[in-house]
Amino acid sequence: MHLFNTRTNANNTPYPEMKKTATYFALKEYCIPSFGIETSKNLPSLEMKILHHNYAINEFMREFGIIPEQPKILLVKPKLHYAVISVNNEPVIVENGGSLFVEENDIIKVIHIESNYERGLSCDVLGYGSLNDLRKEIILKNNTDIIFRKDNIRMGSINVKVRKNGRTKYFVFIVTHNNRKKAILEGEVLRVKEGDTIELIEAFGDNGHSMDYIINFKGFIPAGVSKNTGDDRGVKIKIARKRLIKKFSKYGKGRIYPVTAEISSGERARFWLEIED
Repeated sequence: MHLFNTRTNANNTPYPEMKKTATYFALKEYCIPSFGIETSKNLPSLEMKILHHNYAINEFMREFGIIPEQPKILLVKPKLHYAVISVNNEPVIVENGGSLFVEENDIIKVIHIESNYERGLSCDVLGYGSLNDLRKEIILKNNTDIIFRKDNIRMGSINVKVRKNGRTKYFVFIVTHNNRKKAILEGEVLRVKEGDTIELIEAFGDNGHSMDYIINFKGFIPAGVSKNTGDDRGVKIKIARKRLIKKFSKYGKGRIYPVTAEISSGERARFWLEIED
């Protein structure tokens, strides 16, 4: 027994008739690896032919360490829960039906598929890659969809939007105001009163990238610190005008203060905190 490579997929294959086989169709169209078995017409009975089919299948599975999956009587419809996608080596979790925002020429790689099945999972980045793009790096130029399958059954998809101007459309700050979580868009105003408590949680853009932004409440210095790093995340801040540095406020009036998201290259976004009378 030895490998006989017909090079079926090559343009110059010496066996073009193999392109009409069921095994080639299954692999090319549905990404299902398969093999065919033939038995001699000289075997005296159908039962003996089936027996030798079983011998060959069992030996093939033993050789490659394939353990048969024992299906349930009622098979649950395949469903994609979420996928873990690496964007420039930063892992991002995207749920079924969700969208992933990236920049032009970003490199993505689907590194994990979470489904109600463990075997036979594949994905196809439409217009890129090959039959199965799982764990393959792909450079994105245009919008696309990632189609997820269990065997040949489509079970979900994720839309990928490629931005070509280099900036996110939306930037969001997550804060708590008197223990109530809020999402504040870039440029918006959060109105508070004297004695209110806020906490700055995180900030992110809509491109799906994971960036560790520093959030700085300008004019506020945490109590008991010898060096102010400018990162006010996780600090419960009780609003008190007398504790804020007035010169950082808008127009120097001590009423409206900027809260900024920053990285090493500088400020990325800001919203305004207005202290009402």
